[in-house]
Amino acid sequence: MTSLTLQQIGLYGVAMAVLFAVPGPVWLMLVSRCLHHGLIAGIAVAIGVGLGDLIWPALALFSLTTLASIHLDVLVWLRYLTVGMFVGLGVMMLISTPAPLGTANTSKPAGSGSERWLMGIIAGLAVVIGNPKAILFYLGILPGFFEIDRLLLADIVIISVISACVPFFGNICLALLVKQVASLISSAAAMRLVHRITGWVMIAVGLVIFVTL
Repeated sequence: MTSLTLQQIGLYGVAMAVLFAVPGPVWLMLVSRCLHHGLIAGIAVAIGVGLGDLIWPALALFSLTTLASIHLDVLVWLRYLTVGMFVGLGVMMLISTPAPLGTANTSKPAGSGSERWLMGIIAGLAVVIGNPKAILFYLGILPGFFEIDRLLLADIVIISVISACVPFFGNICLALLVKQVASLISSAAAMRLVHRITGWVMIAVGLVIFVTL
């Protein structure tokens, strides 16, 4: 049984997709692993990142539910913080001048298939778990999408799965389109276009959250 509505789930899923669309360390690692070690290594990175993405939102939600039991009014202000974060990130992306991330040179796959799987999963986990700022990010955005004080254990599971599955499937698509993605993140013009589109969508998401407060 869940207390979540389809509107909440849908809006959060869109927000996760928008955030995933911003090229960053995971993109660079996945493309690099694919170019160096083949598609298997890229898919393994996607699995590792997905496993890591299950952890931070769950920890953030358990922290927020504890906070809600102590001081419910704080969650109201956190919802406005979510709006500010999305609008602020969107504006920053619109006014920034992104530099191409660059990619590694291609080479023959190294190691056995099992080694590439293991190293890829470890690399994906490391890039997520090794960034403790992620929990602060989730602490900031989750109250804007969900009524934290009403969440059930099933809700926390659903939200964590969405947080992991959206970037997971996105990363799988990146691995399958690695050549195109490699040219994208190494092109200044393409990166500017990605930033502009993502920036406007982030602002739109922030405004939608504000309207639904």
